[in-house]
Formats: sequence, structure tokens, C-alpha cells
Amino acid sequence: MKKFREFIALVAVAFVIILLYIFLEFAFLLSKISYLSRFSLLEDFRLFLNSSLLLLIPIGLFIGFVYVAFGRQNKIINLAKQLLIFLISLLFVFLAFSHLDTFVYTSFNHLSISYHSPLSVRILIFFCLFALSFILTRTYLLFAFKVFCNKTKILTVVLSITLICGAIFLYLNIKQQNAFNIKINRQSNEKLPNIILFSSDGLETRRMSVYGANRDTTPNIREFAKSAIVFTQAYCNVQNTRGSVVSILTGKSPTTTKVFGPGEILLDRNSFEHLPGILRKMGYYCASLNFHDQQSPVVTNMLDSFDEVNGVRTYLTSENYLLKRLLGIYPLETYFLRNLFLERIYYKLACLCGVIKIFPLELFFRIEDNELIGHASRIVKEIKRPVFIQIHLASTHRSVFWAEGNIPKRFSLGNKCSEEDNDCYDDALIYIDKLFGDLLNALKQSDKYNQTIITFLTDHSRHGSYGHLTTPLPLIIRFPGVSDIHNCDYPVQYLDLAPSILEAIHVSIPTWMEGEPILYPKYNLVKEQIISRPIFTFVTWHTYNKKQHTWLRAEVRPPLYGIQEVDMVIDKYVLRLGIIPDCFSELRVLENHKHILINDNNRSNEYLSILLGYLKNKGIIVKPIHATN
Repeated sequence: MKKFREFIALVAVAFVIILLYIFLEFAFLLSKISYLSRFSLLEDFRLFLNSSLLLLIPIGLFIGFVYVAFGRQNKIINLAKQLLIFLISLLFVFLAFSHLDTFVYTSFNHLSISYHSPLSVRILIFFCLFALSFILTRTYLLFAFKVFCNKTKILTVVLSITLICGAIFLYLNIKQQNAFNIKINRQSNEKLPNIILFSSDGLETRRMSVYGANRDTTPNIREFAKSAIVFTQAYCNVQNTRGSVVSILTGKSPTTTKVFGPGEILLDRNSFEHLPGILRKMGYYCASLNFHDQQSPVVTNMLDSFDEVNGVRTYLTSENYLLKRLLGIYPLETYFLRNLFLERIYYKLACLCGVIKIFPLELFFRIEDNELIGHASRIVKEIKRPVFIQIHLASTHRSVFWAEGNIPKRFSLGNKCSEEDNDCYDDALIYIDKLFGDLLNALKQSDKYNQTIITFLTDHSRHGSYGHLTTPLPLIIRFPGVSDIHNCDYPVQYLDLAPSILEAIHVSIPTWMEGEPILYPKYNLVKEQIISRPIFTFVTWHTYNKKQHTWLRAEVRPPLYGIQEVDMVIDKYVLRLGIIPDCFSELRVLENHKHILINDNNRSNEYLSILLGYLKNKGIIVKPIHATN
């Protein structure tokens, strides 16, 4: 009986520590813009309890094993207690250090203990925190253990109720997971083509020779376009990389996935409903190659999607039975616990040891563009089954092209570059064009060029426009066997790509995809249907203002999700609706690749009614609006 009381008390102590540890992480995330920002109280509790139990169960089994196997050997029991105290102390040190570092980073002009302080200072702070934590943990844990030994009945009831709640949530998760199965209906026996989505950050059509620019900045793309379809009115659905890439791969609007920008991830069925998930079930080898870790499908919680990410196999498509079941039943809990381990323990330890020298965390995994193309070329040459490769490069990003040492200088030779320098930007375009040509050569050398659907696009407008919709974006697609259309001047959106690709390989488009096939003559559509279809694109606030030291996206719950502006495109017209800080609307028309402000009250009111109706159906209610026309 004494051993049973000790076992229950030790499990209870471990559970209290786990609850406290996860609660501190919850408090940290809830104070920032994160995926928890739009959860209800019940959803928060469900994630909190499930995550705690996922940690408690293996710990409880370990404690039970120790008591069953070594119950008569007090030395081993005491050693197990000391080991538990040591591990708990270590965990709290990592969490405390992480929160301290983040506080310093966001409060004092982006300083960081992990990065800016000398290695000796980092280690000293770490060991001081550890010593303090160990002393306090040892004192209070032993006290709690003695108290809990006398409360066996109460603890048994509490643990039983907790396990019952966990079982109920487990049942709900399994029931929900069974509804996420994707069914595929392919109506052709033709050989599956390879598929490549090639994009670079913040491309501007006015600087690209394939779209008529005077400088020959894109010779390889221009040559490629001769046998491809060039769209002159293409638009993204969110004016930031994460939201745009997610919309492209899911074929869903951000109003559906609720992924408008940094900090937001795919949840529930949206984690499983996407283009790479469909293609994997058809036998495709799927690879995601992104220069920035924050655009990775791992970070956006796109499950059962890609076989490899940036050249590395990930847990997203693990063949391990237990991990696969865990991802299916507890997708969000797995994401939460993985980040808790990586960001609070693994990355901090790497910073302390000097292995990682960059902070904040999202900058850890910057990969050079030529390395990403190297991975893509390897996949093209080595993988024998059909491949789907999603590539997103960095050289045209405003923080990269003016300072990037790998970009050859041509127009900017001898100049001091800046973020808005067109000469430096044109050099970056030439570099991206060269990398695109390298990938095309790899396809041709492998005799796969004419068996590949190749799409060239971007993610959003050039950053010099401050994220607003100023011009159409590039979109060029080469479908094998389709050569009767070379220039399409009707408006299309990037979330049309996923259904268009499925249509091209004769797969039924799932009802949850919101785009449409965009080659209207081929798919029995008329041009009027395409022109009159409204296209919506969103602009969001930056998450943190360095000068004001405050979060600008204060309203992250419905109805706004941090939306600053919504643009609606119909034919050649764009209605701009500003939401933050004041509501206003203005109408523009496309002339010479640029949207020009016009005064047309009748058309403006008609389009405003359509836009407000769309937002209302999505649960987004805006304040009274005044027009600027």
C-alpha cells in the first residue's frame, strides 16, 4: 500500500509539473499573435489537457515500471525521484531562459541574450538559473511528494476524472480524424506528369522582360514562355508569403483556412486538405523547397503533405505507425509539443553552445537559392516516380537582393544598393532567371521536360509597394500538350492553380477547393464567366512595430484577424477597401500594367456591395465606409 501511495504521489507531482510547464507556454503564446489567439476557452482547455496527458502517459508508465521492477530497492526508487527532479529543473530553466530572452528581444530594440551576449555570459546565466531552479524544485517537490502521499484517495479521483476527460477528447479527435479522409477520383489512365511550382519572393512584372520590360532581365523565362501560357492579370490572395503559399497549396481562401500571415497555422481538416496530400495518395513524391523556415509546411502544420522539406525527410509523412497515428489523432497537440521542445529546449541549447548564432528562431533555416535548386535538380534526376516540387526563392526579397553576396552584379556594379534600388532588384531578377534556367536544363537532361507541368509565379507584390495591390503578378504555366493559348488577359487568382493542376491530370476537383480551372476554352467555360468572377486579396498588418514597441494586429479574433485592407478584382477594375485604421473605399482600373485611381460612383457602389456581402458571409463585419473617389 505504501508503494502504491508513493506511485500515485509521484505521478501527481509529475502531472502538476507538466501542467505548470505547459501553462507557462500557453501564457506566453496567448500574450502574442499566435494560432491560439482565435481559440475558444474550450479549445484552449482541450489542447492544454491533451498535450499534458501526452507527456504524462509515458512518464507515468516509466514510474510504474520502476515501481513494479524495483519496488523493493529503495536506492533505485530514490534515484528515479532525483532524476525526475533534475529533468524538471532543466525543463524550467529552458522555459525561463526562453521567456527572458524573448522579453529582452521584444522590449529592448531586438537585443537577444542568446545571440548578442558572449558565450560565457549565456552559460553563466543558464547555470545560475539552473542552480536556483534545482534548489527550489528539490525543496518544493519533496514537500509536495510528502503531502500527496497522504492524499491518495483525492489524487486517484482527480487523476481518474482527468483521464476520463482525456478519453472523451480522444474519442472526439478520432471521430474528427475519420472525417478528414480524402477521396480521389481520376478519370484517365494516362501517365502522370511531373509538377513544378516555381516562385520567387515579391516579383514585379514591370521589371520583367517577359512582361515587356526594356531590360532583358528574364531571358530564360521569356524563352520558356514561348511554349507556355502567359497570364497578364494574375493576383495572389494574401499579400504576405505564408498566407499566399498556403492559399496556393490548399486552393482555399485565407478566410477559410484563417491563415492570413505569420503566427497562424492550418487547423482541423485544413491541415489535411491540400494539393500535395492528394498527389501523394496518387503516388507522387512531394518536396517543398523554401528559403525561409516560416513558409515551411512543417511550420504551417500542413500534415500528410510533403515527403521532404529542404532536402530533409520530416515527420509530416512519417511511415512510423505510432507517429502516423499520433499525427492523425492529435495533429495540433503534436505541433504544440514539437514547437515546445524545439523552440524552448533544442534551439536554446544550440544558441547557448554557440552552434546557432541567429535570433529570432524563424531565421535559423535560411537556405541559399542555388542550394534549393540543387535539391530540386537532384529530385528530378534521382526520383523515378512522378514528382511534385514546390519551390520558393529569396533573391528578390527586399531584405536579400540589396545585400546578397551570391547575386552577380551587372546593373548595380559599383553602386551601393538599397531595398528600393531597381538596379539591384534587376540583378536579382537575372539571378532568379538563371536558376530557373538551371532547373529547366535538369528537366531536359533527364528527358522529363515534356512530361512536366511547370508553373512560374510569385507570392505577393514587391515589398516596395508596402504590401498593397499595385500591379498584377506574374503567372506563366506550361501544360504538356496545351499550346493553343499563349496570352490570357482575364483576371485569375493563385488559388486557381491547385484545381487547374488537378483538372490537367484528370482528377476530380474536391468540393473544398474554392478556385476554378483557369483555361476557359479547354474546360468549357466562357470568357464572360471568368471576367465577371470577383477575386479577393487581403493585406494584413505587420505583427510588431519596432518604433512603437507594440503589436499592431491587436484584433486577431473574428471578425478581422488583423486584416488591414481587402482588394476585389473584377475584369480590369480593382476596388480597394481599407479597414485599419479607418474604413474607406476607392476604385482603380488597370492601365499599362498599373492600377490607376478613377472616379466612377455607380460602378464603385456596385462593387462595394459585392465585396461587403462576401465579407459578411465570411463573418467579417466592417465599420461604415466613406469613398475617396
